[in-house]
Amino acid sequence: MDEITPELIRQAANGHIPSCEHLFRVYSPAVFSVAYRMLNQREDAEDVTQSVFVKVYSKLRDFRFEASIKTWIHRITINETLNKLKKTTRERENIDCFSKTHSEDSSKNNVDICVEREYRQQVIQGLLNLLSPEYRTCMILRNVEKFSYQEIADTTQVNINTVKSRLKRAREILLAHKTEVMNNEL
Repeated sequence: MDEITPELIRQAANGHIPSCEHLFRVYSPAVFSVAYRMLNQREDAEDVTQSVFVKVYSKLRDFRFEASIKTWIHRITINETLNKLKKTTRERENIDCFSKTHSEDSSKNNVDICVEREYRQQVIQGLLNLLSPEYRTCMILRNVEKFSYQEIADTTQVNINTVKSRLKRAREILLAHKTEVMNNEL
């Protein structure tokens, strides 16, 4: 990842366009990834990514360098994503139901490797959708974004032991559902 220096952050806070663009280039893929994994909808993830960077640029002058810029941006991402999730919960339940039905049909009718890969991705996303937003956030930050426990604690603003507990519980839930899915497919 390109280095983000305190000077670059100060320049971006003062409206220096190339510095702002650099921040966006470095962090937007991770922001989108987290939002997409949480929301399971490309358009919503794009909306969240846009709103995150609008908020980042408007609040950058308030950044106090107490945490890393990465943690700060991811905290904004989590907040924006959870806000979006709250607004679209009913709609999301209908989409999830359709996705599960669709993925089951496609896996039975196609043996193509690409379709199998897509099916597996949908199963993984379906399993993630079974988790509460708190558990899902921790799982995505740890397993997709490769955050340390401390970075997750800083990002989610909870105690590191709470992070470990949420990850353990999320793994237990996923393992139980994975076993259930495997038994149903046999």
